[in-house]
Order: sequence, then structure tokens, then C-alpha cells
Amino acid sequence: MRSAVRSSSTRKSSAGTCPLRSGLIVCLALIVLFPVLSPAAEEAKGRAKEAQPLAEGLKSPDQLVVTKAVEEIKKKGLTDESLVPALAHAIKNPDEMVRVAVIDALAQMGPAAAKAVPALTESLKDQDPMVREAATMALFQLSDHAKPAIGMIVERLGDTNARVRDVAVLVLSKIGDSAVPNLVAALASANEAQRDAAARALARLGAPVVPNLLATFERGDSRAAEGASKALALVGTPAVPALIEKLLRGDPKTSALAEQTLIAIGSPAVPDLVKALKKR
Repeated sequence: MRSAVRSSSTRKSSAGTCPLRSGLIVCLALIVLFPVLSPAAEEAKGRAKEAQPLAEGLKSPDQLVVTKAVEEIKKKGLTDESLVPALAHAIKNPDEMVRVAVIDALAQMGPAAAKAVPALTESLKDQDPMVREAATMALFQLSDHAKPAIGMIVERLGDTNARVRDVAVLVLSKIGDSAVPNLVAALASANEAQRDAAARALARLGAPVVPNLLATFERGDSRAAEGASKALALVGTPAVPALIEKLLRGDPKTSALAEQTLIAIGSPAVPDLVKALKKR
């Protein structure tokens, strides 16, 4: 009897929960079939939808269509990554002003344009100085992703256009340690403008590059040593203790270079120099 009651109770309980279970199954099925997008996902979807016709416009053979698409991207501050391949393609546009505008649009996108670094690197060789300057500035904005472009940016330190050289200095000093070997090598360049710009870029990195520059004194390349001396003079006070050490204990050639550099630094070097000479 008790068994029958228990069985009857179980059946009633099961029957009572069935609608609940069925409803849950229906809800899960609806979620699978019609997923609800989060606000962020909805926003991303909207950006991609807005970018699609502009990406198509960038590929148009009609210059006006391309120009309008670039202007729209810049005006709206679009940063959707789906635009990057089309912008990288448009960098090859025959009109230099369009090329500059395209590069500016990529720079405006920031890290989202990281995949355009190879195209921007190629633009550093453009015949038009405005395009080279724009490409260099874009790589400044993308400095965290610009390491593959270091060699080409170092070449731009010797550019015939002073503005390009100046921006290249800023980019390389922002990239930092990874650029040091190339910059030190550029101190031996036959191009005087490149040597000077490399010295300026190294000087902006400050005390950490002092050992690299002092090592150049001992390599026997007079041109590189002179460049290193200029860079150390620009570093200034942080370089003084190491220069004094070379002055007092280096070989005659190294000692002479250290003396020359300390003279170029001037009064900031005097207190440490006086102390060192008193101890000697």
C-alpha cells in the first residue's frame, strides 16, 4: 500500500515539474537559435556594418570615391580592423595627397592598424617627402608594433627632408632598446645627416645607452666614435662618471675622446671631474 502511494506521489511530482522542464528546454533552444548579443557585441557589429561600404570605396578605381571614403573614415574616427587591408591597399594610390590621407587615417586608428605596418614601412621609400613624413609619423603612433620597421626608419635618419629625419628620431627613441644596435651602427654612416640624427635619437634614450656609446670609442672607427661623442655630449650629466673613468684610465685615443666629450658637456661635468682629480 505504501509503495503504491509512493509511486502515485512520484507520478504526480513528475507531472507537476514537466511544464517547468519543457519551458526551460524551449528557452534554451531559443537562446541557441536566436542568441542575444551583448551591448559591446552589438556595437562591434554596427561598426563592421558601417565599415563595409567604406572598405569597398577604398578599392574603387575612382579617385573621388576613394577620397570620400578616406575622409569619412577620418571624420567618424573609425577604428574597425576590417578597414585596415583596404587602407593598406589604398596606400599605393597614384595621388600623393590621397596616400597621405590614407596614412593619416591609419595613424588615427592606433593599435587597430598594427597589420598595416608592412605597408607603412614600404611607404617610407615613397618619392614624395610628405608621404614619407606621414608614414614615419604613423609608425610613431604604432611604435609598439613598429620593430620590424626599425631598419627602414634608421635609413630615414638620412632623409633629404629635415622633417622626415626629425620624426624618425622621435620614432626610434620611442621604440627604445630594440633600436639601439641599428642606431649605434648608423653612427658610422657616410651620410652626415644620418650620423647626427642617430646621435640625437640615442641621446634621447639617456643613461642606459652610455655603455653602448663608450664601447664605440674603442672600435677604431673614427666616424662612429665622433658620433658617439656627440650623443654622449647630448646625454649630458648622466654620462659624466663613465666619461671621467675613460679619461683617467682609458688608452690615449679613448682618453682623448672622453676629454673632448666632457668639454662639450661643459659646466655640468666640472664638479665630478674636480672630485675625481682630487682623489687621483
